[in-house]
Amino acid sequence: EILAPAPIPAGKIQFLGKNNHRFVILVKYADQLHLPDESFNFLSTVLRACQLNAADVAIVNLATQNITSDQLLAQLSPNIILDFAASQAMAGLPAANLLEPLKTVQYQYLQCPSLGDAVKPQKKQLWEGLKQMLQL
Repeated sequence: EILAPAPIPAGKIQFLGKNNHRFVILVKYADQLHLPDESFNFLSTVLRACQLNAADVAIVNLATQNITSDQLLAQLSPNIILDFAASQAMAGLPAANLLEPLKTVQYQYLQCPSLGDAVKPQKKQLWEGLKQMLQL
């Protein structure tokens, strides 16, 4: 039996990366501190294609901490949010169609399939959405 780490109480948001470009990636992995290696490798490939790297983003695992959208916006000031935890949408984030970029007053938002579930056509849509959001 694998025991999930207990959620960290709300406070300072824990994330992987340095958030240099205020680019937040939401994931949900109950059995990981951040995310599995294969998911990180896929994200790294996508980021490199966008001329970004892990230091440019903040990867936030929603399974290990209780965060509100207000805390996320206040602490990380995102310009872009990629939501791979979409099935457990965070209250306060916009309702969006899967893989259709949405622009709000504060940030751009893209709801994505779970990293483990993304199939090739969805990966292409993810890339197209990112190119639009990052004006590549």
